[in-house]
Amino acid sequence: MNIKSNMRVFLVDDDRLFLRSLSHYLQQSVSHLEIREFYSGEECLESLHLNPQLIILDYQLSEKPGHRNGLSILKSIRNRSPRSRTIILSSSKDMKLRKALLGNAALAFIPKNESAFELCHQAIVALRSSLVSEDMLTGNRDKRALLFLLIGLVVTLFLFLLVGK
Repeated sequence: MNIKSNMRVFLVDDDRLFLRSLSHYLQQSVSHLEIREFYSGEECLESLHLNPQLIILDYQLSEKPGHRNGLSILKSIRNRSPRSRTIILSSSKDMKLRKALLGNAALAFIPKNESAFELCHQAIVALRSSLVSEDMLTGNRDKRALLFLLIGLVVTLFLFLLVGK
């Protein structure tokens, strides 16, 4: 990912007003975002094939039959899309819950309060920086491997020509 490419972000919350407000705020404050909104964890899971870089997931999703909570969805995300990073949003102050979520590969826990939008913004900016750095390192490693392969081919060709004389 380069700094100019779109970062795919999934927002998951059953509170439609909160979800639309967060989406609007992030679209206005962070450039190069492709945001998808989901009103249930199950909808999000159905779209993991789109390979989001980040999922911002509410813990306390709808209690309707057939709907799961954020921890259950987080575990499914980790199993189905291990490269996707997940941030949990919750108004819960339960420290055991926070530890459980962070212990199940949540990147961060953001309290659902007046600072939540700005903290999500900062998390996206930090993650984008991290992904760009990661890609640069991976790209350099690939270039070094290619260089060593080319050197090996040149040496082999040289030896072949030398022995052939």
